[in-house]
Parts: sequence; structure tokens; C-alpha cells
Amino acid sequence: MWHEIKKYMNTIHTLVDGGENQVAFRCMEEAETLFEGLTVNVDVGNPIISGILSIGLQQAKQFQIPFHIDVWVAPELGVAPQDLFIILGNAIDNAIEECSQISPEDQPQIWVSIHQKGKLLAIKVENPCRSQPTPKPRKIHGYGLKNVKRCVEKYEGELQAESRDGIFRFFVLLNLK
Repeated sequence: MWHEIKKYMNTIHTLVDGGENQVAFRCMEEAETLFEGLTVNVDVGNPIISGILSIGLQQAKQFQIPFHIDVWVAPELGVAPQDLFIILGNAIDNAIEECSQISPEDQPQIWVSIHQKGKLLAIKVENPCRSQPTPKPRKIHGYGLKNVKRCVEKYEGELQAESRDGIFRFFVLLNLK
């Protein structure tokens, strides 16, 4: 879904830059129709995190994956919305992709924990994982993690991603501005 939203936004920007405002408007209406089923059904007090979690919850429901949320954050964090989308969005997308590939007997589920303490923000996403991941084509593999690393560095933070005992753990610690 993140990729689709980005494609629509890029298309609209290109059309507006080229003076094709009517076509851009129709493209925007098409995007609104396509995404109108997305509603905010998670409210954690921060509109950006609520939106990201709402989309993740809806995607997880499509695959019947339980999605557990534990969030304590301020309404304003000092993190750019696009950076939150890149960090948290990639982590949730990867967790959903992995959980959709494992058998129901392995109890696929996703745990998202986001806690703020003073000027620190901790984001943790955990999910069961297969022992051998399905290889992705080289052209599309690894870009999400590179973007996450770039965002974490921007906030002089820390990133840990590891698979141990059948659980994949993604952890990010950011210094808030």
C-alpha cells in the first residue's frame, strides 16, 4: 500500500508540474476512491502513528493476522511524518509479508510497541518468522532497510534487526528533536 500511495503522489506531482491540473485532479479522485476504505481505527494520541497503525491493522486483517498494539507517545514527537512512515511502515509491511507466508500452526501474529520516554522514542515490531526466508528479486530487495537506516541515522538513533528462536525482532531507538 505504501508503494501505491507513493506512485499516486508522484503521478499527481508530475501532472501538476506539467500543467495537467485536470488530469491530476482526476488522478487524485481515483486515489481517494481507491483508498477511501482506509479509515483511522486506531487512535494512540499521535495522528501520524495512528494512521500508520490503522493501515497496518487493516492489512493484517486481510490475512487474518492478529495485530497487537502497545503505544505511549505524545501528540507531537519531533520526528518528520515521512520518517515515521519509512521506519514504522517498513517494519509493519515486512512483518505482514512474513506472517502471510508462515503456516497457521505457527500462529502468525504481530506485536507493535512504541514508547516515548523524554527525548527518546523506542519502536519495536516482532513477529514469528520462517527459518529460511523466501528470496526476493535483487532489484527490489534491501531498499526498505536502507531507507530505515538513513532515517535512524538522521535522529542519531540505533537500529537492531534480528531473527532468533523463530521470532524476528525489529527495534529502533530515536533521539527526538
